Amino acid sequence: MRTHVLIAEMAVYVNVNILQDEHRSIALMMQSLQESSRRLQNPSVRPDFAALRAIIYYIESFPERLHHPTENDVLFPRVVARCPAAAPLVQELRAEHEEGAALLRDLEKALAAFEAAWPSGAAGFEEEVRLYANFQFAHMRKEEELLLPLATGALTEEDWKVVAEAFAGNPSR
Repeated sequence: MRTHVLIAEMAVYVNVNILQDEHRSIALMMQSLQESSRRLQNPSVRPDFAALRAIIYYIESFPERLHHPTENDVLFPRVVARCPAAAPLVQELRAEHEEGAALLRDLEKALAAFEAAWPSGAAGFEEEVRLYANFQFAHMRKEEELLLPLATGALTEEDWKVVAEAFAGNPSR
């Protein structure tokens, strides 16, 4: 019996770590974008617009197209099914996924405007980076501090297997 409990606890630990690893990958890209936008406030620094587009492409490709849909389609419904009191939080997190996608579009537009207007436009781009990064960091913190503890306490071993399989398909690492 104790071995079964230890295996179940290990499954929860591994799954939570997978989610946190994905958040760390997203956070590293956000930090890179923030640092780049700060350095670009110096008009003598020629921006590497291709690198900035690549960072934004990663954000669009990974968090927006893989991570958030996996949360929406797999993790969130299982949490709500096992813990109905989590429904308002899950609804809020889903709405934040939509809001984040809109903020990302604003960031893409700001980068295009900055590239067209360079050497001016760095301040506007930095502001959009700040808004987006702050939003994403707050969102990930809410998931880790509020949702994951609920999931840890509510999901079954079978739920965690399904969650693990779904997130295993996200090539973040």
